[in-house]
Amino acid sequence: MNSVSLFNVRWLYLILSLTVGICYVNSLNNGYSYNDDVVLSNPAGKNFNLISFPPKTGNIFNSFENPIPLITFFLENKICGFNPLVSHSINILLYVISVLLSFYLLSKYIFKNDYWIPFLAALLFGLHPVHTEVVNSLHNRGELLSVLFSLITMIYLLAYFEDKKIINAVIGIAAFLLSVLCSPLSVIAVIAMFFYYLLFYRNQYRLKPFLFISVLIAAGCLYLIYIYHASENNIYFVENPVVSAHSFAKFLIIGMVAIKYFQQLLLPINLSFYYGYNTLPVNKFIALLSLVFHSALIGAFFYYLNRNKTISFFIIFYLLSLIFYISLFIPYPGIISERAIYLASLPFASLFLQFLFAISGNAESFFQRKIFLYPVILLIFFYSIRTVTRNSNWKDTMSLMSHDINHLENSALANYLIADQFVKMYNTDGSEETKLMAKQYLKNSLDVLPDYSKSLNLMGYLYSTADNDTSKGLEYLQKAYRVSPDDPAIINNLALVYRKTSDTAKASSMYKKSMEVKPEDPWAYFYEAQLLFDSGKREEALRQNAQLLHKFPDLELAYLNYGTFYYHLGKGDSSLFYFELAVKHGARNSQLLNHLYNEFDKTGDQVKASYYEQLLKREGVNSN
Repeated sequence: MNSVSLFNVRWLYLILSLTVGICYVNSLNNGYSYNDDVVLSNPAGKNFNLISFPPKTGNIFNSFENPIPLITFFLENKICGFNPLVSHSINILLYVISVLLSFYLLSKYIFKNDYWIPFLAALLFGLHPVHTEVVNSLHNRGELLSVLFSLITMIYLLAYFEDKKIINAVIGIAAFLLSVLCSPLSVIAVIAMFFYYLLFYRNQYRLKPFLFISVLIAAGCLYLIYIYHASENNIYFVENPVVSAHSFAKFLIIGMVAIKYFQQLLLPINLSFYYGYNTLPVNKFIALLSLVFHSALIGAFFYYLNRNKTISFFIIFYLLSLIFYISLFIPYPGIISERAIYLASLPFASLFLQFLFAISGNAESFFQRKIFLYPVILLIFFYSIRTVTRNSNWKDTMSLMSHDINHLENSALANYLIADQFVKMYNTDGSEETKLMAKQYLKNSLDVLPDYSKSLNLMGYLYSTADNDTSKGLEYLQKAYRVSPDDPAIINNLALVYRKTSDTAKASSMYKKSMEVKPEDPWAYFYEAQLLFDSGKREEALRQNAQLLHKFPDLELAYLNYGTFYYHLGKGDSSLFYFELAVKHGARNSQLLNHLYNEFDKTGDQVKASYYEQLLKREGVNSN
């Protein structure tokens, strides 16, 4: 296996770089896709002062909300603005570097200069189709950075174990800090190194390295616990049924998840932008089979302790890589995801290759082991083709969802998400076909989970707004409200329907409840002020709007209301003053811009008339 040393090993790094880069080059044509909007709209992308250490909000599994990913988004936006070509180029670069680091880690420290298995493991890792999610998604850059810094951490910790040089320990600590600031779950890599030390240095035990890595693990776990308790970790049944499952049912779900991850790592056929209820229905036989299989893995860990420590290490590394993603301790949103097994795919590939090598006979030449070579070649070919084709699915949000929904018919949330995309399209193009598609996917969602409040709410919105069928819309919205009485979106939609049906009292009560449930939401204040004004309670309307302005001075909503109120009160100058402030604070409603253009054109103020005419043209609307 050392035949590779006959030529320069740098060629292997070049081959890895080119192969992985070529497989991902078509993703450079993609735009932004699913969930990328939450990154693009994050104010921290424009204001460095909004990046907190540690993060104050979010979910423990949302790595994009952590400080290091946010810093990269801020720098990217500051230097060249958000551009999908630039974003994808950065992701691909980070990914290729991680693949090269994985080869360096395996060849130098794990397999000790036996290059072929490390090279093939790194190649399978780099070409694996499950990684298309982290590479193609701006939203998942935190995962890329987390694994990259985790690999650096592992490399320098292993170097420290070997030569005891303090500089390696310092670099390892720095890389570890960076990794947990990308994702607190990066502590997995250090725990894996703890087991490596126990396995490979038990005959050379030294107290300092043992204490050093123990302190790192303790610090990482404490930070993980702190972030978990400081973050928003509300997971709902539709995201993961484990939250409401009794102990045995939870056990079965965990078994299903674990074996599903194994299947995805071995043969990733149907990859999905989201899973959730009910894409992984519990099959007791499969769940118990999963228990037997993973128990056998644990048994193999102990069996190989004195026979092949490398196999034992990769078994524990693989199991550790999954431990936070199978809902054993914390419910994982979506039940499963491809990004969850990004790191796990490295020990998996290493184990798989070692298994094939072990059963492939005793031929001296590495390439004469056909039982080893042929499956690996087939997998490399399959992974490459699958990765290239999967990249094209990530072209944009709709192309991704439209492709995946064909095998996500049992996911209530996936059907809702694509319906929501069609609703957004309908709000733009007003197409009857688009509206019908939205209704069909909402129907599919409700067929899976009849009491799913988000789908009920969106269906009610469509009927009451798009179809002007307030009776049917109200029926859906009231059902949604019974299921989720504290959901601000449902409350606000109900208020709008009550307002359309002239039920002012109920509309007002809904707005007041919305303010109580979510006081940081400006829309309830906005619409309540309008409702009061339209009901003839003008003084109350102005007081309510003053409260809106006080709470949200940087939004255009209060200024829009003042402009409208003063227009109806016949105070034209005051109306124009506030409408202009609304535009200054971001309002780009074509009707508003056209009104301002016409008013200033009438009074002969051609400077302002020209300004609003230009804004109209930017919005793609002609002035009249």
